Amino acid sequence: MSELRTDSEGLFRAFAALANPYTGIGTSRSKTENVQVNIGKSRLNRTSLEALPYRDELLRKAVCLYPECAAKAWFKLAIANNKSGDNLPDLMMEYIAELGNREDKTQEEDEAEIYGANDAFPIAAILARQFGKAYILIGIDDGKEFSEPVDKNNIKSVRWLQVYDCWELYPDWGNNRTRQPLFYRLYSHTSDQQYGEKIHKSRILPFWGNRIYSRRNHFRTGLNDDGVSVIQSMYDAYVDWLQGIKAGSAMLADYDVFTLGMKGLGERLLQDQEEGTNKGEQQIIKRSLALDMGKSVVRGIYYDLENEEPGSVNRSYGGAKDIMESLENRWAAVSGIPKFKLFGEIGSQGLTNNQGLAMRSEWAILVQDYAHGWVSNLRKLLTYTFLAKDSPSKGKLPELWDIEVPFDLQLTDSERMEYEKLAAERSKILTEIGAIAPEEVRTGYEGSQFSSHYVLSEKGESDREDMIEQRNEVRTDDAATVQRIIEWNGLKIGLQYLPFQLRHGKMLPVGYGHIQKTKGADGMALDVYVGTKLNSPKIFAISQYIDGKFDEEKLFIGVESKSEAEAIYKQIMPEEFFGGIREVMRSQIEIRNDSDQLLTDEEWEQLATVTAADFMEVATDL
Repeated sequence: MSELRTDSEGLFRAFAALANPYTGIGTSRSKTENVQVNIGKSRLNRTSLEALPYRDELLRKAVCLYPECAAKAWFKLAIANNKSGDNLPDLMMEYIAELGNREDKTQEEDEAEIYGANDAFPIAAILARQFGKAYILIGIDDGKEFSEPVDKNNIKSVRWLQVYDCWELYPDWGNNRTRQPLFYRLYSHTSDQQYGEKIHKSRILPFWGNRIYSRRNHFRTGLNDDGVSVIQSMYDAYVDWLQGIKAGSAMLADYDVFTLGMKGLGERLLQDQEEGTNKGEQQIIKRSLALDMGKSVVRGIYYDLENEEPGSVNRSYGGAKDIMESLENRWAAVSGIPKFKLFGEIGSQGLTNNQGLAMRSEWAILVQDYAHGWVSNLRKLLTYTFLAKDSPSKGKLPELWDIEVPFDLQLTDSERMEYEKLAAERSKILTEIGAIAPEEVRTGYEGSQFSSHYVLSEKGESDREDMIEQRNEVRTDDAATVQRIIEWNGLKIGLQYLPFQLRHGKMLPVGYGHIQKTKGADGMALDVYVGTKLNSPKIFAISQYIDGKFDEEKLFIGVESKSEAEAIYKQIMPEEFFGGIREVMRSQIEIRNDSDQLLTDEEWEQLATVTAADFMEVATDL
């Protein structure tokens, strides 16, 4: 076996031409001697930035997700005290959406690449995230050149919108490099405008990817140096991550420790010490190097079965997974998109319903926050369109108007039902305290989808006070004295009000009173309206609701149809009190004899004495 050991030096020399800094072959055994930190970051050119999103789905998501979701939710225009008589907010939003499809387009406009606002805004935002910055050029017919400010007093129409990236449209800084240049230069060969034309900033809507507010950008990416591409930021993160991966690989290699047991190892070292030489030590070193090189290069180990025993130290590196995941965290940070959305974790197996809803809610909040960055540009565009003579506003700018950014949370069917349930509970409380009326609650169900927002009725403050007063009056017991008593189909009715008398401030077209020896839902005798057609045997019951809650039933006699009874009731009481009508039989009205509080026949007779003929005579004479 001594021959094999002395041959180790020759084997080492045979592999001397191979060098691998990560395994130590042909180099120092210390990996740190070959570590280099690259602090330089290369800048991606336009060709790379343009091609990468089409080659990698992850980069496409980073560029497009926010603009596409914000465009899907879009915006709502709110105008206070709109006196135009039509739905002006919707008409104005439709106007800017159809800028690219105007019916009066010229041939030049028809051949150009023009858009409406719903398309131009997301395209510009995507190009901004892709290249760092982008612009929308507004085609305004105001009789001025593009290099002149917009004449707001002479806008005939807003014709079109065109989109350019930061390589096609530059700020014309001149000698003053400010954050807000006064002019821009157009350098797009495909543009219908003259190449190199000067454009005033009032005709430009800027969009940014990752915006830099410093006047001096360290990287100097060009004239548009206040915007950085999201792809560039992700590339920089990737470079840093790659260095970490390489360092982690070296660490993992160091953790792979090879062992070799040699028979008589201690005796050889002791012999060297006694003889004052290192012959045995050198043989051990050369043998170990030879075995290690064989393991690294030829993936095999040759050892003496009788005198050597190879092995390894088992270790685990728990941080390896964290190193691999660090890129995901960094990419999520630089793109602004959470990991669960960027890497498609929503809808993954193992997530609970609440976790999925929480993720979708967080994404809806982020999209809403991102969309707020478009509001200033949209406000500028809408201001021009309000002032345009051919717009629905006819050139008039409203005094009070605002742009609403919707919260576009995508719900499942079961989540939507739970949401409507919570909204219904809130509506019930608000109607019970009189804050809103039932018909105002119904406005949330009038659109194509349920809305938790209410549209308040246009009643004035005095009308609302009258309604509240009427409700309060209805809630109290009517203590008016009985003026007349009539008998109808075996029922004795005490009339507290005769036709054409005032009750709750309104003139009654019929009589009103109570039926003797009955008890309604309010614990009092049944209320009844008495018409003049007492020959009709029909009895109708109207369900009365107050603040959206059932109060009691009001009976009608002396009428011939449901429609007649309903019309009389709505003439007397607020329409929102009406909760439906049904016909009842005389046999369904129960005469009670079990309460000491009910008047006896004699007591009723003492109150007044009148026949049905007398009532008819009085009603006819009035």
